[in-house]
Parts: sequence; structure tokens; C-alpha cells
Amino acid sequence: MGYNTNFNGELKFKNELTASEINLLKSFLGQDRRDIGFEEDKKVYETDDEYWYHIDLELNDDFTGIRWNGAEKTYDMDKIINFLTKQMKQKYPNFELIGTLSAQGEERDDRYNIVMVNGKAEIKEFEIIEVGENEPNYEKAYNILMEYFDSLPDEEKFDIDKRLKEVGL
Repeated sequence: MGYNTNFNGELKFKNELTASEINLLKSFLGQDRRDIGFEEDKKVYETDDEYWYHIDLELNDDFTGIRWNGAEKTYDMDKIINFLTKQMKQKYPNFELIGTLSAQGEERDDRYNIVMVNGKAEIKEFEIIEVGENEPNYEKAYNILMEYFDSLPDEEKFDIDKRLKEVGL
């Protein structure tokens, strides 16, 4: 028995992929890296604290990006994404992912975002804001929204921002 983390959102391809790029990408997705020629940890892991075998990602429905495939016990998702990106860039140097995945572990305060920054997946921890008893409800709601704002689709962020400005936030 292990610890579960759920991932929401999608990482989009910065550039539309060709059929051959999708074919290479699919050869990694959902695979145990040891079964596709990456058996040796020292040739895969970039840090001493990595521990993952399965590439728990899948193509989204319209082939414009990737998302978590729902597998149990996914560890080091940021490292998996960086491994995948590195492998793709070896053959297709223009391959790049953009966007954010939100992660929620079993514990309430175990949540973070995986954000693509300059072609690399980075973990951005949520700042937990303690809410005082006298804080108005709209501020509580705003703080909750801000925790998840980066994981929202970009096209919806503009609408939300406009609506918040209309109510003075």
C-alpha cells in the first residue's frame, strides 16, 4: 500500500505535433520505462531522490496535449515529464509542453502545481493561507480561487479576471 496523488489538468503541446512525433510520444506513454529500454536508474534519473518507473501519462482526446492517465501511486510526475521531454527533444528539438497540472495528495495540505517553465516541469507549492474568523466571505472565496487559478484553462482565466474586476477584486 502506498500514497496516492491525483493530477488534474493538461499540458499542451507548444507546437502542433506531426504524426511521427505523436507516434514516438505514444511509445512512451503508459509504459514502464524498464520495458522500453530504460532499465538502468543511473541513466534515467537526474537526481538521487528520484524513484519512478511508470510513465503515467496519456494523450488527451484531441491530441493537443498530455494528461495523467489515472494510475495509482504515481511518483515524481515532474521528473517523468522532464524525462519524456528530454527523450522527445533528442529527435524533435522543437518539442515543448506548456501549462500546469494540479496535484492533490491524500493529505489536505499536500497540494501543488507542476508548471512548465522554459520547457521544464517545476513544482510550485501552494501557499496555505490561514483564514481569520473576521475575514469576509468574499476574501475567503478569492483566496480559494487563487489556489487553483494556474490550473484553469487560459481562455477561462480572462473571463474570470474580468468578472472579478467587475466586483472590485
